Amino acid sequence: MRRGLQDIKTSRSLNVRSIPRTHRSKYLDLFMLGKEREKLEKELEILSQKMPTKQKRLEEIAKQMAELEGFPEDEPLPEKKAEVKPKPAKKDWHVMKIDY
Repeated sequence: MRRGLQDIKTSRSLNVRSIPRTHRSKYLDLFMLGKEREKLEKELEILSQKMPTKQKRLEEIAKQMAELEGFPEDEPLPEKKAEVKPKPAKKDWHVMKIDY
């Protein structure tokens, strides 16, 4: 499983605080947990919106792979001939001597 930046442990995920738990307000804890819940709900909504497009692309890839696996390799692919453009003829340079 690939891990990303979101998998790094932070002080919030480890519940490390500068103030001991006995001195903090439970309202602050409720507020912080509510904000984290809102953030996670937004992320979940974004992921659920991306899911159908990702599924569709996976299906397209599977279809293309199936077509390529059924393609006989013995047949040579049609070759494209590259067009060779002739180079234009060089113009003769006229040289003039300039005295100063």
